[in-house]
Amino acid sequence: MTYQIFISHVQKDQKDSDTIYDYLDINGYKCFMDTRSLVPGKPFAAQIADAIRDCEVFILVFSKNADEARAVAGECAKSYEHNKQIIPARIQDAIPHNLAIFISAVQWCDLFPPPIEKHLPKLLKALPEPSKITNTRPDEEKLIREEPTLKELGRIVNALPFVPEELIKFLMRDFKDQYLADKGVWEKYTLKQHTIMVLNQFEKYFSNISLPGKIDRGFFRLILALHDIGVPMAIETGDRAQKFRYTSEILEAYLKRLNYKSQDIDLATSLVSIDPVGEYIKVKTDRKSDDKHKYWVSKASYDTVVGMAAKCQMQVNTYFELLLIYYMVDAGSYTADAGGKTGLDWLFVFEPSKRTMSFSPNVQEVINQFKRFLNPGPGCMWINDHDWHYIDYQYLKDWIKDPENLRKIDSGKKLDGHTFTYGKYRGRYQIQLRDKYDVAFYDPEN
Repeated sequence: MTYQIFISHVQKDQKDSDTIYDYLDINGYKCFMDTRSLVPGKPFAAQIADAIRDCEVFILVFSKNADEARAVAGECAKSYEHNKQIIPARIQDAIPHNLAIFISAVQWCDLFPPPIEKHLPKLLKALPEPSKITNTRPDEEKLIREEPTLKELGRIVNALPFVPEELIKFLMRDFKDQYLADKGVWEKYTLKQHTIMVLNQFEKYFSNISLPGKIDRGFFRLILALHDIGVPMAIETGDRAQKFRYTSEILEAYLKRLNYKSQDIDLATSLVSIDPVGEYIKVKTDRKSDDKHKYWVSKASYDTVVGMAAKCQMQVNTYFELLLIYYMVDAGSYTADAGGKTGLDWLFVFEPSKRTMSFSPNVQEVINQFKRFLNPGPGCMWINDHDWHYIDYQYLKDWIKDPENLRKIDSGKKLDGHTFTYGKYRGRYQIQLRDKYDVAFYDPEN
Protein backbone atom coordinates (compact mmCIF):
# COMPACT_ATOMS: atom_id res chain seq x y z
CA MET A 1 0.00 0.00 0.00
CA THR A 2 1.23 3.48 -0.87
CA TYR A 3 1.27 6.13 1.84
CA GLN A 4 1.39 9.89 1.43
CA ILE A 5 2.60 10.82 4.91
CA PHE A 6 4.90 9.05 7.35
CA ILE A 7 4.33 9.87 11.04
CA SER A 8 7.36 9.31 13.27
CA HIS A 9 6.77 9.27 17.03
CA VAL A 10 7.58 7.55 20.32
CA GLN A 11 5.21 5.43 22.37
CA LYS A 12 5.15 7.94 25.24
CA ASP A 13 3.55 10.44 22.83
CA GLN A 14 1.02 7.92 21.51
CA LYS A 15 -2.12 9.89 22.45
CA ASP A 16 -1.09 13.06 20.62
CA SER A 17 0.23 11.01 17.69
CA ASP A 18 -3.10 9.21 17.38
CA THR A 19 -4.89 12.57 17.35
CA ILE A 20 -2.63 13.80 14.52
CA TYR A 21 -3.13 10.57 12.58
CA ASP A 22 -6.93 10.72 12.90
CA TYR A 23 -7.04 14.38 11.88
CA LEU A 24 -4.97 13.81 8.76
CA ASP A 25 -6.82 10.63 7.90
CA ILE A 26 -10.22 12.32 8.00
CA ASN A 27 -8.84 15.14 5.87
CA GLY A 28 -8.01 12.71 3.10
CA TYR A 29 -4.36 11.80 3.70
CA LYS A 30 -3.13 8.23 3.64
CA CYS A 31 -0.77 8.04 6.64
CA PHE A 32 1.69 5.46 7.87
CA MET A 33 2.22 5.13 11.60
CA ASP A 34 3.71 1.96 13.00
CA THR A 35 1.02 1.39 15.65
CA ARG A 36 -1.69 1.63 12.97
CA SER A 37 -0.12 0.45 9.73
CA LEU A 38 2.33 -2.42 10.29
CA VAL A 39 1.16 -5.63 8.63
CA PRO A 40 1.54 -8.87 10.65
CA GLY A 41 3.92 -11.47 9.24
CA LYS A 42 6.21 -9.03 7.42
CA PRO A 43 9.51 -7.61 8.76
CA PHE A 44 8.61 -4.34 10.44
CA ALA A 45 11.96 -2.68 9.61
CA ALA A 46 11.39 -3.27 5.90
CA GLN A 47 7.82 -1.96 6.12
CA ILE A 48 9.02 1.24 7.80
CA ALA A 49 11.82 1.72 5.27
CA ASP A 50 9.42 1.23 2.33
CA ALA A 51 6.88 3.65 3.80
CA ILE A 52 9.51 6.36 4.28
CA ARG A 53 10.82 5.84 0.75
CA ASP A 54 7.36 6.03 -0.85
CA CYS A 55 5.86 8.88 1.19
CA GLU A 56 6.07 12.51 0.13
CA VAL A 57 5.93 14.13 3.59
CA PHE A 58 7.64 13.04 6.82
CA ILE A 59 6.00 14.36 10.00
CA LEU A 60 8.06 14.16 13.17
CA VAL A 61 5.97 14.32 16.35
CA PHE A 62 8.67 16.13 18.28
CA SER A 63 9.11 16.10 22.04
CA LYS A 64 11.92 15.63 24.51
CA ASN A 65 11.16 11.91 24.46
CA ALA A 66 11.37 11.80 20.66
CA ASP A 67 14.68 13.69 20.68
CA GLU A 68 16.18 10.94 22.85
CA ALA A 69 14.78 7.97 20.87
CA ARG A 70 17.19 6.05 18.62
CA ALA A 71 14.38 4.65 16.48
CA VAL A 72 13.10 8.15 15.71
CA ALA A 73 16.63 9.30 14.82
CA GLY A 74 16.93 6.36 12.44
CA GLU A 75 13.62 7.22 10.74
CA CYS A 76 14.67 10.87 10.41
CA ALA A 77 17.96 9.80 8.84
CA LYS A 78 16.16 7.64 6.26
CA SER A 79 13.80 10.47 5.36
CA TYR A 80 16.78 12.84 5.03
CA GLU A 81 18.50 10.36 2.68
CA HIS A 82 15.42 10.22 0.47
CA ASN A 83 15.13 14.04 0.45
CA LYS A 84 11.63 14.04 1.93
CA GLN A 85 9.84 17.14 3.19
CA ILE A 86 10.24 17.03 6.97
CA ILE A 87 7.71 18.82 9.17
CA PRO A 88 8.60 18.91 12.89
CA ALA A 89 5.28 18.95 14.74
CA ARG A 90 6.27 20.03 18.25
CA ILE A 91 3.86 18.89 20.94
CA GLN A 92 5.87 20.54 23.74
CA ASP A 93 8.26 23.43 24.10
CA ALA A 94 11.45 21.39 23.75
CA ILE A 95 14.66 22.21 21.84
CA PRO A 96 16.19 19.51 19.58
CA HIS A 97 19.66 18.19 20.32
CA ASN A 98 20.07 14.72 18.83
CA LEU A 99 17.63 15.52 16.01
CA ALA A 100 18.87 19.08 15.42
CA ILE A 101 20.79 18.05 12.31
CA PHE A 102 17.52 17.06 10.63
CA ILE A 103 15.11 19.80 11.75
CA SER A 104 17.04 22.87 12.89
CA ALA A 105 16.97 24.43 9.42
CA VAL A 106 13.25 23.91 8.72
CA GLN A 107 10.20 25.74 10.02
CA TRP A 108 8.58 24.06 13.03
CA CYS A 109 4.84 23.60 13.50
CA ASP A 110 3.99 24.11 17.17
CA LEU A 111 0.97 22.11 18.42
CA PHE A 112 1.04 23.31 22.03
CA PRO A 113 -0.18 24.34 24.56
CA PRO A 114 -2.92 21.70 24.98
CA PRO A 115 -5.40 20.82 23.72
CA ILE A 116 -3.56 19.76 20.58
CA GLU A 117 -6.79 19.74 18.53
CA LYS A 118 -7.04 23.52 18.30
CA HIS A 119 -3.56 23.72 16.67
CA LEU A 120 -4.04 21.02 14.03
CA PRO A 121 -5.31 23.37 11.27
CA LYS A 122 -1.80 24.88 11.27
CA LEU A 123 -0.38 21.47 10.40
CA LEU A 124 -2.92 21.08 7.61
CA LYS A 125 -1.81 24.39 6.06
CA ALA A 126 1.76 23.10 5.85
CA LEU A 127 0.68 20.15 3.68
CA PRO A 128 -0.24 20.03 -0.02
CA GLU A 129 -3.81 19.03 -0.71
CA PRO A 130 -4.29 15.24 -0.87
CA SER A 131 -5.23 15.40 -4.56
CA LYS A 132 -1.97 17.20 -5.35
CA ILE A 133 0.20 14.51 -3.82
CA THR A 134 1.31 12.34 -6.72
CA ASN A 135 0.54 8.97 -5.14
CA THR A 136 -3.06 9.80 -4.16
CA ARG A 137 -5.42 7.14 -5.45
CA PRO A 138 -8.46 8.54 -7.30
CA ASP A 139 -10.73 5.91 -5.79
CA GLU A 140 -9.61 6.89 -2.27
CA GLU A 141 -10.22 10.59 -2.97
CA LYS A 142 -13.68 9.76 -4.29
CA LEU A 143 -14.47 7.77 -1.15
CA ILE A 144 -13.55 10.74 1.02
CA ARG A 145 -15.73 13.16 -0.92
CA GLU A 146 -18.75 10.96 -1.64
CA GLU A 147 -22.18 11.68 -0.25
CA PRO A 148 -23.09 9.55 2.79
CA THR A 149 -25.71 6.91 2.10
CA LEU A 150 -28.21 5.23 4.38
CA LYS A 151 -27.05 1.83 3.15
CA GLU A 152 -23.42 2.48 4.05
CA LEU A 153 -24.42 3.91 7.41
CA GLY A 154 -26.66 0.93 8.13
CA ARG A 155 -23.78 -1.44 7.51
CA ILE A 156 -21.65 0.42 10.08
CA VAL A 157 -24.23 0.84 12.86
CA ASN A 158 -25.42 -2.77 12.60
CA ALA A 159 -21.99 -4.39 12.22
CA LEU A 160 -21.08 -7.33 14.46
CA PRO A 161 -19.11 -6.42 16.38
CA PHE A 162 -20.06 -2.75 16.32
CA VAL A 163 -16.99 -0.49 16.31
CA PRO A 164 -17.73 3.07 17.56
CA GLU A 165 -14.61 4.46 15.90
CA GLU A 166 -15.88 3.36 12.48
CA LEU A 167 -19.15 5.23 12.97
CA ILE A 168 -17.33 8.39 14.07
CA LYS A 169 -14.97 8.12 11.11
CA PHE A 170 -18.00 7.96 8.80
CA LEU A 171 -19.64 10.97 10.44
CA MET A 172 -16.41 12.97 10.40
CA ARG A 173 -16.77 13.30 6.65
CA ASP A 174 -19.34 15.96 7.49
CA PHE A 175 -18.47 16.90 11.07
CA LYS A 176 -14.69 16.65 11.38
CA ASP A 177 -14.26 20.09 12.95
CA GLN A 178 -16.98 19.41 15.50
CA TYR A 179 -15.59 16.04 16.60
CA LEU A 180 -12.06 17.35 16.94
CA ALA A 181 -13.21 20.37 18.96
CA ASP A 182 -13.02 20.67 22.73
CA LYS A 183 -16.16 19.33 24.43
CA GLY A 184 -16.01 22.19 26.91
CA VAL A 185 -15.79 20.07 30.07
CA TRP A 186 -13.19 20.13 32.83
CA GLU A 187 -11.93 16.70 31.77
CA LYS A 188 -10.72 18.32 28.51
CA TYR A 189 -12.28 15.65 26.31
CA THR A 190 -12.74 16.35 22.64
CA LEU A 191 -16.24 15.71 21.32
CA LYS A 192 -14.87 12.63 19.58
CA GLN A 193 -13.42 11.20 22.78
CA HIS A 194 -16.60 11.85 24.74
CA THR A 195 -18.84 10.37 22.03
CA ILE A 196 -16.79 7.19 21.73
CA MET A 197 -17.00 6.72 25.52
CA VAL A 198 -20.79 7.17 25.35
CA LEU A 199 -21.07 4.58 22.58
CA ASN A 200 -18.83 2.17 24.48
CA GLN A 201 -21.01 2.49 27.59
CA PHE A 202 -24.05 1.63 25.51
CA GLU A 203 -22.31 -1.38 23.98
CA LYS A 204 -21.10 -2.60 27.35
CA TYR A 205 -24.41 -2.42 29.19
CA PHE A 206 -27.38 -2.10 26.82
CA SER A 207 -26.56 -3.51 23.39
CA ASN A 208 -27.68 -6.98 24.46
CA ILE A 209 -31.25 -5.99 25.36
CA SER A 210 -34.32 -4.92 23.39
CA LEU A 211 -34.72 -1.17 23.63
CA PRO A 212 -37.98 0.30 24.96
CA GLY A 213 -40.53 0.91 22.21
CA LYS A 214 -38.67 -1.59 20.00
CA ILE A 215 -36.36 1.20 18.86
CA ASP A 216 -33.80 0.02 16.32
CA ARG A 217 -30.45 -0.50 18.04
CA GLY A 218 -28.44 0.80 15.09
CA PHE A 219 -30.52 3.98 14.90
CA PHE A 220 -30.07 4.57 18.63
CA ARG A 221 -26.29 4.29 18.13
CA LEU A 222 -26.51 6.99 15.47
CA ILE A 223 -28.45 9.25 17.84
CA LEU A 224 -25.79 8.75 20.51
CA ALA A 225 -23.04 9.47 18.00
CA LEU A 226 -24.61 12.85 17.19
CA HIS A 227 -26.13 13.68 20.58
CA ASP A 228 -23.72 16.59 21.27
CA ILE A 229 -22.88 17.66 17.72
CA GLY A 230 -24.10 21.21 18.37
CA VAL A 231 -21.95 21.79 21.45
CA PRO A 232 -18.88 23.18 19.60
CA MET A 233 -21.10 25.73 17.84
CA ALA A 234 -22.62 26.78 21.15
CA ILE A 235 -19.15 27.23 22.65
CA GLU A 236 -17.94 29.14 19.61
CA THR A 237 -20.88 31.55 19.74
CA GLY A 238 -20.41 32.06 23.47
CA ASP A 239 -23.93 30.88 24.31
CA ARG A 240 -23.65 27.36 25.68
CA ALA A 241 -27.31 27.37 26.62
CA GLN A 242 -28.06 26.92 22.91
CA LYS A 243 -26.29 23.55 22.68
CA PHE A 244 -29.55 21.59 22.63
CA ARG A 245 -31.08 23.79 19.92
CA TYR A 246 -28.00 23.61 17.70
CA THR A 247 -27.73 19.85 18.16
CA SER A 248 -31.39 19.30 17.35
CA GLU A 249 -31.22 21.44 14.20
CA ILE A 250 -28.03 19.80 12.92
CA LEU A 251 -29.32 16.30 13.64
CA GLU A 252 -32.67 16.96 11.96
CA ALA A 253 -31.01 18.30 8.81
CA TYR A 254 -28.60 15.34 8.65
CA LEU A 255 -31.32 12.71 9.08
CA LYS A 256 -33.47 14.37 6.43
CA ARG A 257 -30.48 14.31 4.09
CA LEU A 258 -30.27 10.56 4.65
CA ASN A 259 -34.03 10.19 4.02
CA TYR A 260 -34.99 8.97 7.48
CA LYS A 261 -38.72 8.84 8.24
CA SER A 262 -40.31 11.77 10.04
CA GLN A 263 -41.18 9.61 13.07
CA ASP A 264 -37.51 8.59 13.43
CA ILE A 265 -36.44 12.22 13.15
CA ASP A 266 -38.98 13.23 15.82
CA LEU A 267 -37.57 10.59 18.20
CA ALA A 268 -33.95 11.61 17.59
CA THR A 269 -34.53 15.35 17.94
CA SER A 270 -36.66 14.92 21.06
CA LEU A 271 -33.93 12.95 22.84
CA VAL A 272 -31.22 15.53 22.10
CA SER A 273 -33.33 18.68 22.45
CA ILE A 274 -33.31 18.89 26.26
CA ASP A 275 -32.13 16.97 29.33
CA PRO A 276 -35.15 16.55 31.64
CA VAL A 277 -33.59 13.73 33.68
CA GLY A 278 -30.41 15.72 34.28
CA GLU A 279 -32.44 18.79 35.13
CA TYR A 280 -34.49 16.72 37.56
CA ILE A 281 -31.42 15.42 39.35
CA LYS A 282 -30.15 18.77 40.59
CA VAL A 283 -27.39 18.00 43.03
CA LYS A 284 -25.74 19.68 45.99
CA THR A 285 -23.03 17.30 47.12
CA ASP A 286 -22.20 16.79 50.78
CA ARG A 287 -18.57 15.76 50.43
CA LYS A 288 -18.71 13.92 53.75
CA SER A 289 -21.24 11.42 52.47
CA ASP A 290 -22.33 10.19 49.07
CA ASP A 291 -25.80 9.55 50.51
CA LYS A 292 -26.62 13.16 51.31
CA HIS A 293 -27.58 14.60 47.95
CA LYS A 294 -30.62 16.84 47.79
CA TYR A 295 -33.06 16.86 44.92
CA TRP A 296 -35.72 19.26 43.67
CA VAL A 297 -38.91 18.13 42.04
CA SER A 298 -39.40 19.91 38.72
CA LYS A 299 -42.84 20.28 37.18
CA ALA A 300 -41.08 21.49 34.05
CA SER A 301 -39.23 18.15 33.78
CA TYR A 302 -42.51 16.29 34.11
CA ASP A 303 -44.20 18.43 31.44
CA THR A 304 -41.20 18.02 29.15
CA VAL A 305 -41.22 14.22 29.31
CA VAL A 306 -44.96 14.04 28.69
CA GLY A 307 -44.64 16.39 25.72
CA MET A 308 -41.63 14.54 24.29
CA ALA A 309 -43.46 11.20 24.49
CA ALA A 310 -46.46 12.68 22.72
CA LYS A 311 -44.25 14.08 19.96
CA CYS A 312 -42.74 10.63 19.40
CA GLN A 313 -46.16 8.93 19.56
CA MET A 314 -44.96 6.70 22.41
CA GLN A 315 -46.47 5.77 25.75
CA VAL A 316 -44.97 8.08 28.36
CA ASN A 317 -43.67 5.20 30.51
CA THR A 318 -41.98 3.57 27.50
CA TYR A 319 -40.44 6.84 26.41
CA PHE A 320 -39.16 7.53 29.91
CA GLU A 321 -37.41 4.15 30.05
CA LEU A 322 -35.69 4.94 26.74
CA LEU A 323 -34.79 8.39 28.04
CA LEU A 324 -33.20 6.84 31.12
CA ILE A 325 -30.94 4.65 28.97
CA TYR A 326 -29.96 7.70 26.92
CA TYR A 327 -29.16 9.64 30.09
CA MET A 328 -27.27 6.78 31.75
CA VAL A 329 -24.84 6.12 28.89
CA ASP A 330 -24.22 9.86 28.44
CA ALA A 331 -23.68 10.65 32.13
CA GLY A 332 -21.97 7.28 32.59
CA SER A 333 -19.23 8.35 30.19
CA TYR A 334 -17.96 10.79 32.84
CA THR A 335 -16.77 7.96 35.06
CA ALA A 336 -13.72 5.82 35.66
CA ASP A 337 -15.77 2.85 34.46
CA ALA A 338 -15.88 4.47 30.99
CA GLY A 339 -12.10 4.78 30.98
CA GLY A 340 -12.14 8.47 31.81
CA LYS A 341 -11.68 10.59 34.89
CA THR A 342 -13.79 10.19 38.00
CA GLY A 343 -16.73 12.56 37.88
CA LEU A 344 -20.28 11.24 38.00
CA ASP A 345 -19.34 7.82 39.40
CA TRP A 346 -21.55 8.35 42.48
CA LEU A 347 -24.64 8.31 40.24
CA PHE A 348 -24.26 4.68 39.22
CA VAL A 349 -23.55 1.10 40.18
CA PHE A 350 -21.56 -0.74 37.49
CA GLU A 351 -21.36 -4.52 37.19
CA PRO A 352 -19.46 -5.18 33.95
CA SER A 353 -19.35 -8.96 34.48
CA LYS A 354 -23.16 -9.01 34.52
CA ARG A 355 -23.46 -6.32 31.83
CA THR A 356 -25.62 -4.25 34.14
CA MET A 357 -25.53 -0.55 34.91
CA SER A 358 -27.99 0.93 37.38
CA PHE A 359 -28.53 4.07 39.41
CA SER A 360 -27.08 4.19 42.91
CA PRO A 361 -29.76 3.62 45.61
CA ASN A 362 -30.24 7.28 46.54
CA VAL A 363 -30.55 8.30 42.89
CA GLN A 364 -32.86 5.38 42.10
CA GLU A 365 -35.14 6.62 44.87
CA VAL A 366 -35.72 9.95 43.14
CA ILE A 367 -36.05 8.27 39.74
CA ASN A 368 -38.79 6.13 41.24
CA GLN A 369 -40.37 9.33 42.50
CA PHE A 370 -40.36 10.70 38.95
CA LYS A 371 -42.01 7.51 37.74
CA ARG A 372 -44.70 7.99 40.38
CA PHE A 373 -45.35 11.44 38.97
CA LEU A 374 -45.79 9.91 35.51
CA ASN A 375 -48.28 7.39 36.92
CA PRO A 376 -50.43 9.43 39.31
CA GLY A 377 -53.04 7.62 41.36
CA PRO A 378 -56.50 8.88 42.45
CA GLY A 379 -56.35 12.27 44.10
CA CYS A 380 -52.78 13.04 42.96
CA MET A 381 -52.23 16.51 41.62
CA TRP A 382 -49.66 19.21 40.98
CA ILE A 383 -49.96 22.22 43.29
CA ASN A 384 -48.80 25.47 41.69
CA ASP A 385 -47.89 29.00 42.68
CA HIS A 386 -47.79 30.49 46.17
CA ASP A 387 -51.53 30.91 46.54
CA TRP A 388 -53.80 28.96 48.85
CA HIS A 389 -55.23 25.79 47.34
CA TYR A 390 -58.06 23.66 48.59
CA ILE A 391 -57.96 19.89 48.50
CA ASP A 392 -61.09 17.79 48.91
CA TYR A 393 -61.25 16.45 52.42
CA GLN A 394 -61.79 12.87 51.26
CA TYR A 395 -58.27 12.75 49.86
CA LEU A 396 -56.67 13.91 53.09
CA LYS A 397 -58.80 12.54 55.91
CA ASP A 398 -57.31 9.02 56.01
CA TRP A 399 -53.78 10.27 55.70
CA ILE A 400 -54.22 13.02 58.29
CA LYS A 401 -55.64 10.63 60.92
CA ASP A 402 -52.20 9.14 61.40
CA PRO A 403 -50.63 11.05 64.34
CA GLU A 404 -47.19 10.48 62.88
CA ASN A 405 -48.15 12.19 59.63
CA LEU A 406 -49.72 15.07 61.50
CA ARG A 407 -46.56 15.49 63.54
CA LYS A 408 -44.50 15.59 60.34
CA ILE A 409 -46.71 18.30 58.92
CA ASP A 410 -46.51 20.38 62.08
CA SER A 411 -42.72 20.04 62.14
CA GLY A 412 -42.42 21.27 58.56
CA LYS A 413 -40.93 18.05 57.20
CA LYS A 414 -40.04 18.12 53.50
CA LEU A 415 -42.33 15.70 51.71
CA ASP A 416 -41.27 14.72 48.18
CA GLY A 417 -38.84 17.62 48.20
CA HIS A 418 -41.33 20.32 49.21
CA THR A 419 -42.60 21.82 52.45
CA PHE A 420 -46.34 22.27 52.89
CA THR A 421 -48.44 24.21 55.34
CA TYR A 422 -51.76 22.55 56.17
CA GLY A 423 -54.89 24.07 57.71
CA LYS A 424 -58.56 23.08 57.82
CA TYR A 425 -61.08 25.53 56.39
CA ARG A 426 -64.80 24.81 55.87
CA GLY A 427 -64.40 21.05 55.60
CA ARG A 428 -61.31 21.20 53.41
CA TYR A 429 -57.61 21.18 54.06
CA GLN A 430 -55.60 24.08 52.74
CA ILE A 431 -52.10 23.49 51.33
CA GLN A 432 -49.61 26.30 50.85
CA LEU A 433 -46.10 26.08 49.45
CA ARG A 434 -43.28 27.76 51.28
CA ASP A 435 -41.58 30.68 49.55
CA LYS A 436 -38.69 28.56 48.26
CA TYR A 437 -40.87 26.42 46.00
CA ASP A 438 -43.03 27.22 43.00
CA VAL A 439 -44.74 23.86 42.52
CA ALA A 440 -45.16 20.53 44.30
CA PHE A 441 -46.73 17.14 43.75
CA TYR A 442 -49.46 16.02 46.16
CA ASP A 443 -49.90 12.26 46.54
CA PRO A 444 -52.49 11.16 49.15
CA GLU A 445 -50.94 7.69 49.22
CA ASN A 446 -47.55 8.93 50.41
